[in-house]
Amino acid sequence: ALVFTKAAVMDSFEFGDAYAAATVSGGEATVWLDEPGADVLDELDPDAYPGSYGAFFVPTLHQDDDQDLVHDDGEVFHAFGHVWLMFLSGVVPDDFAAMGLVAGWNAVELEAEAPPIVGELDAVPLPVNLLAVESATIGGTTVALDGDVRLLLAPGPLLEGEWVDELLYDEPLDADWSITVTGAPPDDHLVDDGSGLTAVYEVPLAYLDDDASGDLSLGDTPLYTACRGAQVGALLWNAPPTTLEQAFYAAWVGLGVGWAAIATTDDGFEFLDEGDRVTAKPASGSIHSEVPVKPRCPTERGEKARLAAGASPEGVSHPSVRSHPAGFSTRVQDSCSVRGDTKPLSRQRANCSTSRTPPNAPACPA
Repeated sequence: ALVFTKAAVMDSFEFGDAYAAATVSGGEATVWLDEPGADVLDELDPDAYPGSYGAFFVPTLHQDDDQDLVHDDGEVFHAFGHVWLMFLSGVVPDDFAAMGLVAGWNAVELEAEAPPIVGELDAVPLPVNLLAVESATIGGTTVALDGDVRLLLAPGPLLEGEWVDELLYDEPLDADWSITVTGAPPDDHLVDDGSGLTAVYEVPLAYLDDDASGDLSLGDTPLYTACRGAQVGALLWNAPPTTLEQAFYAAWVGLGVGWAAIATTDDGFEFLDEGDRVTAKPASGSIHSEVPVKPRCPTERGEKARLAAGASPEGVSHPSVRSHPAGFSTRVQDSCSVRGDTKPLSRQRANCSTSRTPPNAPACPA
């Protein structure tokens, strides 16, 4: 369903009730937006803008499972627009008019740290920016190692010292190795990092199977983890957003949904490009009952590795490119009808300066 929801922009964004909605069929939808009544519009600022009233309306797409044109608990969002509709009435402030805003309907693109950009009402974009990426691949090479060396994906809780029921990957380490993950991870791998989204971090780790048990055990020795300079390479899974607040955060920061390959940074992480490389370096420490896996990446004995995500037909994947197969664009006509059509999305690299880093993430050398 395509829904326009009222949003109040004060010190932060506050979302209200759905204002208009329509079913999307064959990539198209038509929504009639009447002139909002006085009970819908807010006084902008009685001191700075006396007599000025307005409201924002944010476009979203969600999986309307019960087909009632209302977003219900648990229904997944597939798109959250960066270009919002804005209705102004009463006195249009001079600084608003200088930006191109007029009385009536406007299309406004909002940026985190930039003035609003007034766009065209006949071409309001709504890309499908929250469609989940179902799989990711990470791979590389290593030299022959003495002993029974295995490779696993260590989830965030394991890095925090909590054992999990099942690992996504734990196999003997070959000279050429590749790990592919598909679908949602187990519930006990999930980490709530305080952002409102549920995420999973999976860090590739080679370890010595000291007791020859054939899987991870207490006392096994970590050997290698994947580093990109001072950054840790990992796989990230973001759960599909089921609230407006989650959808807003994911779309605004550019997190995407589903699987991606990342490298951690001091203030968050960045998505990796196809050409990006990481180095598998030896780690120190042992696996014990309090902190099962907490590897470190010193500078010596590094081996080459590569990161990839979202396999292509040639077997080469594109980890940092949060692209999706189609977009949904809206067209607002003079009658305020909204029509949509599909079009390809441009590829883009997203660097996320947030506090969202793997808990107790392995450290790499500077």
